[in-house]
Parts: sequence; C-alpha cells; structure tokens
Amino acid sequence: MTKQMWRSARLAAMLSLALAAGAVAQTIPAPPRPGAPPRDQAAEEADKLLQAMDWSKAAEAYQQLARRDPTNAQAWFRLGIASAQGQDLKRAADAFDKADSLGLADAPKMAWEAAIANAKLGRGDKTIEWLSTVVEGGLRSQILTSTPEFEFLRADPSFQALIARAAGNDASCAKPAYGGLDFWVGEWAIYDQDRVRVGTNRVAKTPDGCAFVETWTGTLGDGGRSLSFFNERAGRWQQVWIGDTGGIVEQAGEVTAGELRLQGETVQANGTRVLNRQVLSQTGSGRLRQRAEISQDGGRSWLPQFEFTYVRMTR
Repeated sequence: MTKQMWRSARLAAMLSLALAAGAVAQTIPAPPRPGAPPRDQAAEEADKLLQAMDWSKAAEAYQQLARRDPTNAQAWFRLGIASAQGQDLKRAADAFDKADSLGLADAPKMAWEAAIANAKLGRGDKTIEWLSTVVEGGLRSQILTSTPEFEFLRADPSFQALIARAAGNDASCAKPAYGGLDFWVGEWAIYDQDRVRVGTNRVAKTPDGCAFVETWTGTLGDGGRSLSFFNERAGRWQQVWIGDTGGIVEQAGEVTAGELRLQGETVQANGTRVLNRQVLSQTGSGRLRQRAEISQDGGRSWLPQFEFTYVRMTR
C-alpha cells in the first residue's frame, strides 16, 4: 500500500446451484495442440451447439456421436448435459449412467447433474447414489438442504445420513483460529492522529467463514480492498491489499491476544525494496488502533506511516 493510500485512508469450495451453467462452460473444447490430428467435424458441430446453449440440437448431435461410437464417454456426458438442460430428463439420466459405466463415475460435476435429473424423475435411490459422489467431492450440507429438487427426500434416512456426511465439509473454516479477526468485523469511521476523519472501513466475514474482506473508502476519494485469511498449513495469517490505483501489498503474521501483527515487503518502481509492517489492536474503549511503519534499510530503522483510530459505526 502506498503512503498516499495510507494517509488518505482480503478470496475465496466447490459446488453451488450454478453448477449447471459451470458444467456447460467447462465442456467447451480447448484449441487443438500443434501437430494434433484435426477434430471430428461432427464433434466440432456438437460442441458449437452446446456452447450456443441450443439444447435440443446439441442433444441430437451428441446422440449421433454416441451411436457412432458407444465407448465415447464424453459424448454420453455431454448428451446428458444437453438433455437435462432441455428437460429431457429420462434421456439425460440414461446418458449419465452410460458415461458412468465408461469411467466418468468420479466426476462431481457429472454426479451433480445426474443427481438433479434423477431427483426431478423422483428416483430417490439413484439421486442419493449420485449425491454421494458429490459429497465426497466437497459438497456442503447447506446445498443439500436448500436445493428444492431434493425436498422429497427430506425424511429419507439415507438422505439424512448424506447430510450428516456433508456437514463434515462445512466445518473446514469453523475452527477457532479462523475467527481471530472477528473483532474487526463491522463498519468503522477512521480518524488520524489529529482526530481528522480520513475515511470509512467496512469489514465483513465471508459466508464460509474462511476470510475477512476489508473495503476502504477515503474522504479524498481513494479506495481499496484487502483479503485477510488464516493459512492453516503455514500456521499464520496472510493479507493481500489492492488499492484503486493498482498498488498491491502482501503481508503475513499472527493474531495473538486480540492483536493482528503483519509484515511484508514491496518493491518500488526504482527497484528499492521497502519493508512494511502494521499492528491492529483493540483498545479498552472498544475502539481499534492501527499503526503502520516502513523501513528502507532492511529493518534497521522504521519510520511511522500512519496511526488510525477506528470508531465503530455498526456491527
């Protein structure tokens, strides 16, 4: 973060209810490699129809490819996608089963599409069978309980057991360490050392509880955002800041006793390496204090950059 930004003043699983659209996007073929044999013209046309979301024509095109080569697992899979989007559910379910038998059983993307198609057909056992693969791939329990197509399974013991298994995917960021910055959440008025208001900071925790997003709006018109998160593997907190002029600051550190300490390094346009560090701490008045310093001599000496007081506006 530049000095000007400071003075005038964190990303983000795997499946969602938009998987159907994601499945289409991911089926668009990559360009052929140099020297590779030319693509089959019929397959090329089928892919174009799928990309254009012309579901009926795409389904017929993939049906022809599958008839020509019954071992073409990809054609069966895409036949299932196109048929499901066109609400030809029986053909979709059969196509997914065929792709499954040809080796695509472990693809969560296909398993989700197959589960939805079978659920719409009222096939409880097949729906749960397919969903089991998606849960293994990381599906959260909330998706199971909020997807209307699965409502008819609500009282099924097998479905309840699946929800319990999926709950194991929910808790990935529920450990206490991930809540180390909960004290920062809220909307704050920011004042400098002269008690002049220099901006507003809005900090929110992501719905999955894995990160904190800071949105800074300065009184002089500047802005920026940061993403702060606990890296469990590294055992430390990390923060990435990007200002509205493109400046980026990456820092890492720890949270102890309700105090965040971060340090990082930036390279100026002339190649000079500058160390930067900050401390965000709670004060007895229920406010926060944020101090930042920089060093241009490798940490031998430090110069104050700013000191801010946070006054809570909303929680």
